[in-house]
Amino acid sequence: MRLQIRQGRHICNQISLLTYFDSYFINNVILIKFRCRFSSRKLGAHLEQDITLRLPDGLKARQIRWLSVWCRSFAANFGHLIINVDLSGLPDSSALAAPAAPQTRNAYVIGAITNGPHSLRTGRIILLDERTVRIEDLVYDGQGPAAQWTVGKGRPSPNGIKLVDENGQSAVVREYNVETVELTIPDPAVTFRDVDYISLYCFPFQADFGSIVIPDAVKQPGLLAPALTPAVIGRNCETLSPSVFNVAWHIDPSTSRIVFTLTGAVDRGTYLSFGLSGSNRRSTMDNADVVVAWIDQQTGVVFAVDYTLVDRSQCSRGRGVCPDTSLGNQNDIRDIEGSEENGVTTIKFSRSLSTGDSRDIDYLTIGPQYAVWAIGQINRQGQLNIVTKHSDRTPGDLVINFARLSTDTCQPVIRRSIAAPIPVWTPSVLSGRTVKQFHFTIGPSGGQPGYKSVTGNEPWGIAYYVNGLLIPELILKRGETYEFLIETGDEADSPSSYHPVYISDDPVGGFVLQSVAEQNALRVYKGIQPNREPDPNAVGGLCEFLVTDIRKKPEDFPTFEQYKDNMRFTCKANVRTPGRFLWTIARNTPSQLYYQCYQHRYLGWKINIVDNY
Repeated sequence: MRLQIRQGRHICNQISLLTYFDSYFINNVILIKFRCRFSSRKLGAHLEQDITLRLPDGLKARQIRWLSVWCRSFAANFGHLIINVDLSGLPDSSALAAPAAPQTRNAYVIGAITNGPHSLRTGRIILLDERTVRIEDLVYDGQGPAAQWTVGKGRPSPNGIKLVDENGQSAVVREYNVETVELTIPDPAVTFRDVDYISLYCFPFQADFGSIVIPDAVKQPGLLAPALTPAVIGRNCETLSPSVFNVAWHIDPSTSRIVFTLTGAVDRGTYLSFGLSGSNRRSTMDNADVVVAWIDQQTGVVFAVDYTLVDRSQCSRGRGVCPDTSLGNQNDIRDIEGSEENGVTTIKFSRSLSTGDSRDIDYLTIGPQYAVWAIGQINRQGQLNIVTKHSDRTPGDLVINFARLSTDTCQPVIRRSIAAPIPVWTPSVLSGRTVKQFHFTIGPSGGQPGYKSVTGNEPWGIAYYVNGLLIPELILKRGETYEFLIETGDEADSPSSYHPVYISDDPVGGFVLQSVAEQNALRVYKGIQPNREPDPNAVGGLCEFLVTDIRKKPEDFPTFEQYKDNMRFTCKANVRTPGRFLWTIARNTPSQLYYQCYQHRYLGWKINIVDNY
């Protein structure tokens, strides 16, 4: 059989560039299914020459859909041929060469699906091995909402296991017009002997569009061939931040898992975060699926937690930077181990390529994906580990092909040298002796010189500004009345723009995040109604201080005043609508209270109550 590629998409002025670019002939079907075989040498220069390619053992020409000249170094297709002719009549290769050792695979036809919703019908459904099924001549209009192929026990239900396609994805089924697909049970511990059906299942409406029963006859041990177990795909390493942060990974097709090793020049209590962008067009934190990993500063316990970045704020009521477990899904991270030595932290973990969780993004086994990373602090309070806003993150677009051949481009991670002393800003104070009105807005927390040096806690990244000062300590006198104006955000559906103020003996804040018992234990003086919702008078439109030059960090400024010179003040609405309430300090008011955010922890600070100034 002769295949000719006359012209590709890559234009070379010198034929030798083909060798320089490290090109190979690759059979894509094999690559997708993790059974990747390359020629033993690079493809050299050819000019109107015929060459013969021998397919890997067990693979027939009639199984190939397309053939490509592929550049490994740049993940580029130099040219390809679509094979759309019937090759079933080709003679077996044994007539041309010595036969290879036979590979036994018992395939069983179990039937077909006919007359389902959305024009669903199939040709033969064939169990190729104990975890792989081929569905021939599939017809489906693709209009069903979020339908996916599943297997499970009993009758089709939302509890079924989602099958993965040739790309390793459990994607919503697209339109098919008399096409053949191969699907695999992703969990290596589950086979067709353990399930009762194959179904195209619509999850939003919990409807079985069409299914077929797995016959008991094929569940006998030994009848279905074991699934092929290919070798590990690629041991790779990329530097994310020079000398500071590396990510290494490999894919184990036998378990359909990807194994990561994060290495960073960070101490205990600092997190390393890495994962997939929420967009397939750029690297963005919005809706990203990441793992946040760190070693506890006090106990040395290693954590690796599955997070979804729903919004750019603390996690609150299902919005913000949230662990998947708080969103009704699972922490799908396994095999966690780590160490910290000489200021370098290493954490290893794994997750399934396709977890099946609605919040998780699949890792593809072909083609590039946009990724994101970040470094920041963990604010540990009792049993709570609060992820604070990053101190460093992806500077632009980061594109990685996770199923590429082994490529190690990592630079060494180097222990940080002893840094110059970090400035500590003088804490601000507002006294009721001279100030009777307190105007609350939002602004940057000032990091370690600001919020952390004042409170001892890691900030999220924003904090309250009162009369233009970063979390000033308020000194108020019993028996006097003060006015509070609130412009900290009133969009309850947007956590990053919603920071109602309340006054209580709560040193942490985040009233809505606390249990009913914890809420009942607090003494609230202003800002919260009996129904536990914010007082409308303690909620107002958003006005905030924004950093002008984001390249400069708080540590670059010796004083808060200089830091504030790098800000501008802006209000979201053209017509400002501040909340307003009066507070008369009763004679029995405790000596120390706090102003805090209803929605988030660690935005406010102290109020000292005195008899005399």
